[in-house]
Amino acid sequence: MELRRLRIVTKGDLQLLFPLIYQLELGYVPNEFYVENMYLAMNDISYLGQLKFGAYAAPMGFENMMSSRWITFMEAASATQALTPGTNVGLQMSRTYKDDRVSLQAGLFGSGSTRDSGDASKNYGRLIGRSTYLLKIDEGDDPDRPEGLTHVGGSISHIYSGSDEIRYRARPESHLLDYAIDTGVMDGSSATTLGAEFVRLNGPHLIQGEVFYSGVDLSEGSSLSFFGGYVSTSWILSGERRVYNRELGIFGNVTPTERFSFKQWRKTSYELSLRASIAILFWVKVHV
Repeated sequence: MELRRLRIVTKGDLQLLFPLIYQLELGYVPNEFYVENMYLAMNDISYLGQLKFGAYAAPMGFENMMSSRWITFMEAASATQALTPGTNVGLQMSRTYKDDRVSLQAGLFGSGSTRDSGDASKNYGRLIGRSTYLLKIDEGDDPDRPEGLTHVGGSISHIYSGSDEIRYRARPESHLLDYAIDTGVMDGSSATTLGAEFVRLNGPHLIQGEVFYSGVDLSEGSSLSFFGGYVSTSWILSGERRVYNRELGIFGNVTPTERFSFKQWRKTSYELSLRASIAILFWVKVHV
């Protein structure tokens, strides 16, 4: 047994020369303290939308951008852990279009602090962009908790490695176990990762999947390719609806309609979930 996560969070608004949003979230995972979120943000900037600076989850992938408090399982899928960035220091813009049906995030990032999840590359600069689109949405009586939606998205990350330390690794979706997948430190000058995501929500039923591809350019002139992905499905037994954040194109929290009780069997406290995933299915070395 272990204490998986412990976090202390403070967030709110500041009024300096102009209004700012701030958040400070300090985390603890076994034997390590780290910064999960530490940023300042300014909203409603012409053409840019929101501008955010600090350390936070870089905008790549659906599951990667969600808090661990909100994802369906305790751990992100192995492919998400291995091939997407974790908490990084950066400057990012984000805004929506088409009546908030389209979201866009883009930024420039560097190495972050010790992280809970994400690729293990170090000492780099990284350009990241992500866009999502709501193909269909049924808002029902609460626009923040839609009855149903169909979401698609894509993201791209390009690493410029200053010290040739590109590395992908992941645990088998249990923090109690050691890393099952580890490329070791690759002598790479750059790497490009692509991601695609699909989400279909129908009331309490959810189908969610992502695929990733990463190509690493090695210093001696050859390249490596890595692949991974997952698909999951879940059913909230009592029918609670998930919060959908249109600005970021992710899900938020699920709030039970009744309090949990050991004295009565309340279906409001339970969700059935199933996930299949594969990380770094194979690699291909190409000489150029």
